[in-house]
Amino acid sequence: MRLDTAASLFAKYKNEVGFTRAYLKMDTQGHDREVVIGAGKWLEEIVGLQSELAIHKLYDGSPRYDEALADYTARGFALSALFPNNAGNFPDMLEMDCVMYRRSFVG
Repeated sequence: MRLDTAASLFAKYKNEVGFTRAYLKMDTQGHDREVVIGAGKWLEEIVGLQSELAIHKLYDGSPRYDEALADYTARGFALSALFPNNAGNFPDMLEMDCVMYRRSFVG
């Protein structure tokens, strides 16, 4: 299995498509923070991100939702919205989708 970093994919697709504002949507079964870290210097060019945050740990080694939120905030993102994404497990919320943005790109 070959794994690429977000930084290598960002550079490749920026070259191929020529986008100027990127939105990073992740769904990696507990490894979204690693994707953000793997974006390296390109993270500064990402306007927004969407990450699955676990309320109850579902995957070994995955961060708690509050740890992930704190990490994304420290990297310059602001919280826009939280959405439960496990409607079939009511009344327990297991995970939620988190949408964040960079304030510097707004306004």
